[in-house]
Amino acid sequence: MPVASCLGVTLRRSATGWQTGSAAVTTSTSSSRGPFCGKASNPECFPLNTASESSADVSGVPPFPPVSPPAQPTAAEDRARNTAAPRMKPRTPLSPTRRKTKIALCQCGPTLSGMATRDPSFIVDDETEVPVPAAGEVWTVGAVVLNRDGAAFAQKRSPDRRLFPDTWDIVGGHVEADETVLEALAREIEEETGWRLSRVRRFLGTTTWTGDDGGGLRHEADYLVEVDGDLDAPALEWSKHSAYGWFGRDDLERLKENRGPGEFLIHDLVARALTERPDTP
Repeated sequence: MPVASCLGVTLRRSATGWQTGSAAVTTSTSSSRGPFCGKASNPECFPLNTASESSADVSGVPPFPPVSPPAQPTAAEDRARNTAAPRMKPRTPLSPTRRKTKIALCQCGPTLSGMATRDPSFIVDDETEVPVPAAGEVWTVGAVVLNRDGAAFAQKRSPDRRLFPDTWDIVGGHVEADETVLEALAREIEEETGWRLSRVRRFLGTTTWTGDDGGGLRHEADYLVEVDGDLDAPALEWSKHSAYGWFGRDDLERLKENRGPGEFLIHDLVARALTERPDTP
């Protein structure tokens, strides 16, 4: 027999109505406004919504099943759920300088085979400045590579080159329209030597210069870098370069060969890189 409780009184439902003890309680079915307790509407009592519900034959209705609280997950189930949907770790905030570098790297699409712009394959040390070329500006990049003995790599431009022929130069070249400065740096290193840029150690400065090839004003960003590859066997572009060498402190004057008065940019860059060489790897 169905059982309900209203205001602390236990009610038992029969075919003729609801009873408490031996006294019958007549349920009102003249309204369908919602819950009823006896003849008075009370939101804390059992629901009786239609007349047919009170007049139906319920003699064979089994008692209401007991309501059990929801089962708590076991420790094994909890571990399995956490494993299936792991919580994301908060991202470590980038330093202001590294954040600027990341923004610059994300401005263009990938331009170097095997290197995604948004996830570069090389490391950029903190506090390394990365200029962002403005529209209409012509930019070049240069890389000073040091070997295990602390000597700097330079290659000699071919005598038939229009710009700075038969002079010593560091690795580098022009920044293309769809590149960032560091993307161009990585590309030029690989094209001119076969090495791959692995780390940008230090920003050596920005220089503006005008060549005699009619190319107008250039802005050049130079870096001290580390590379992966065989330093004893660079794969030079022999159509553009005729020789290469490693230059220590005692060899710096050779970098001025065939340069005009005051054209000591390469000499000064290498001298600065050797002087400011990091003491730690």
